[in-house]
Amino acid sequence: VDAAVKEIFEGKPRTSTPAEVEFLVNASFPRDFACDTPVENPFVLHRKAGARDIYMVYGVPKGAQCTFRSFGAVELWDVWSGDTKALPVLSQNDGITKLQMPLEETEAQLIVFAPGKPQISAGSSVESPERIPVQGAWEFELKPTLDNRWGDYRLPASNTFIGVEARRFRYAEANASQTGWANPSLDDSAWETVAESYGPHFWKLGPFPAGADLTQLEARLAKLTSVDPSKPVEFAGTQYRWQSYQYSMRWGPEQDPGHQGYHGLKGEMPKDFITLGKPRTKSTTIVYEPEPTGVRYFLWTSAAAPRAMDARLCVGGEIMPAIWVNGTPLASGASSAHLKGGSNPVLLRYDKPGRGYFMLEDPSSPAGWKQTYPLASPWYNKPGVLPLDTRPEVSRPTGWYRFTAPPGLRSMKIAAHGSVRVWVAGRPAAVKPGTKRQDGSVEYTATVAHVSTTTENVTLRVNQQRGVYGGAAIAEPIALECGPGKIAPGDWSLIDGLASYSGGAFYKKTITLTARQAQGRVVLDLGKVSASVEVRVNGQKTGVRVAPPWKVDLSRHVRSGENRIELLIFNTLANHYQTIPTRYRGSSVSGLIGPVNLEVGKE
Repeated sequence: VDAAVKEIFEGKPRTSTPAEVEFLVNASFPRDFACDTPVENPFVLHRKAGARDIYMVYGVPKGAQCTFRSFGAVELWDVWSGDTKALPVLSQNDGITKLQMPLEETEAQLIVFAPGKPQISAGSSVESPERIPVQGAWEFELKPTLDNRWGDYRLPASNTFIGVEARRFRYAEANASQTGWANPSLDDSAWETVAESYGPHFWKLGPFPAGADLTQLEARLAKLTSVDPSKPVEFAGTQYRWQSYQYSMRWGPEQDPGHQGYHGLKGEMPKDFITLGKPRTKSTTIVYEPEPTGVRYFLWTSAAAPRAMDARLCVGGEIMPAIWVNGTPLASGASSAHLKGGSNPVLLRYDKPGRGYFMLEDPSSPAGWKQTYPLASPWYNKPGVLPLDTRPEVSRPTGWYRFTAPPGLRSMKIAAHGSVRVWVAGRPAAVKPGTKRQDGSVEYTATVAHVSTTTENVTLRVNQQRGVYGGAAIAEPIALECGPGKIAPGDWSLIDGLASYSGGAFYKKTITLTARQAQGRVVLDLGKVSASVEVRVNGQKTGVRVAPPWKVDLSRHVRSGENRIELLIFNTLANHYQTIPTRYRGSSVSGLIGPVNLEVGKE
C-alpha cells in the first residue's frame, strides 16, 4: 500500500479535496469496474477464486456498456440454476474488457473471467423476439402453508393448516322494504364493510369544544331510548351526527392492538376498548390527542338485562365518564347501577381524549374471574357480562353478510351468534348446526349445492343475538373449503375470500407451440408476480424467481405441440396480518398479476 501511495502521489501537488484525489487515482490506473453508460448507483462485488475473477453486478440496466479490469474468456453464470454460457465482449485490450451487460437492472449479473480467449461481438442489436400473449383464465388450486400446530399464526394452537378464510364482509341490517338480498346481482356497493368479531357497542357523538355548556344536551341525550343515526343532533348552531362505535370483545378496537414490543404482541390484550381523540403512533403504542374540533364526547348504548338487578359497574382507564342509566345520573365513584329487566339506556360523557373501559356485569358474575383464553381481552367470555345493545328498538335483529368466494368453493364453517342461512350464487346451501362454542356461538357447516370453478357471491342471513351485531355476530373467520377452479391473472387479494389468505396457489395452463417456435429460444414473461414463483414445464422444474424480471427460459423443456405450464406462487404473511391485532403489516398484493407473454426467438 505504501508503495502504491508513493507511486500515485510522489512529485505531485498536495491535494485537499476528494475530487482531486479521485482525479489522481483515475489518472494513475483504470478502475476495477466502471460504466461508460451513466448509471446512478451500481453495486459491484469482485472476488478471485483460483484462476477466475468473479464479478457480481447489480443495479446496472441491460445493454449498458461497462469495463472490467480483467481479461480472458468471459462467461455469464446463472445465479438460479448454476448454468454457464459464453458472454461475447465488445473489446479486450491491455487487461481491460468492455462488454454490454446481458441482464436487467433488477437481476444479479454474475460475470466470470477465466483463462482463455473471449468471443468478440460487434455489439450489433439483437433481433427482438416474437411476443405471444398468454390469454384467458388459468386453472387454479390453493396450497395452504400456515402450519398452526405450535400456535404460530393463531391462538390457541391447532393441528391444522390455516387455509382460505372470509374475514371481512359487506353488511346491511335487514329491513322490510328491501328484497332480493341473496341475488348475486344485487348492488351492495353502498353496504358497510365489517370484520369478523368486530361490531357496534355504542353510538358516538362529538367531539364538542372544551368548556362548552352541555347541560341541556346531556339531559336530552340521557332520555333517549334508541338512536336514529339518520337524524343529526344540533348544538350551538352545529349539527353533529351519530357514529357507530365498534370494537371486538376479544381484540378491542380494530386499528389499535394496544401496547406492542418492537417485535409484536406480548401475549396479552388490553382491557381498554374505548379510545377517543386523534390517534398517534408513539414508540410501541398508540396515544390519543385532542382533535381540532374538540375534546368532549358522548357514547350512547343500552344494557340488556335478563332481570331486574343492581349490576356491577366496571369503569376505568385514563378517561373516566359521567354516567346516566335509565335517564338518571350515577354518583361519582358508584360501584353499581340499578337495571330493570330488558333494555336500560346508558349515556357516557368523556371530557378528554384517551383510553378507558365501561362494562356492566350481573352481580352473580364471579368477581375474581381470570381470563384463560389465550390472547384475549379480560372481558372475552367472562360470565355475566351484559350485552351493550345499540338496537334495543328492534325486536328481531337480523343482519345480511355478503362476500366473494374463491374459485371451487365446496363448503364453509361458520361460527355465529344466532341462526344462519346461506346462499351461494343465489342458490340455498345446506346448513347444518354443530356444537356450541366456549364463547356462546354455534358452529355451522354449509355445503354448496353447485360447485363452480369460478368465483361466486356468498350471502349469509344471521338472526342475531341481542347486542351482537355487524361483524360481532361472526365469531371467527369463516373457513372455506375450496377445490380446483379457474382464475384470470390479477391480484387475488381483491377477491374477498382470498384477501387474508397467506400461502401458495397453483396456476396451470396448456400452451401450443409450432415446430419452428419450439426449436428457438422460448422465454416465459409473467409480467408481475407477488411474491415468489416456481415454474415447471411438462413436469420439469424450469426455474424459481423471487424478484423481477419475472422471466424464465423454457427452451430446454418445451416441445412442438401442447406444453403444460405449472406455476406455484406464494405470497407473504402480510395478508394474514390484515385482520389480526398488530401494527406490523405490509402489501397484500398477491398472485400472478401479469400480463403473461411468451417471448419466442432464434436460439
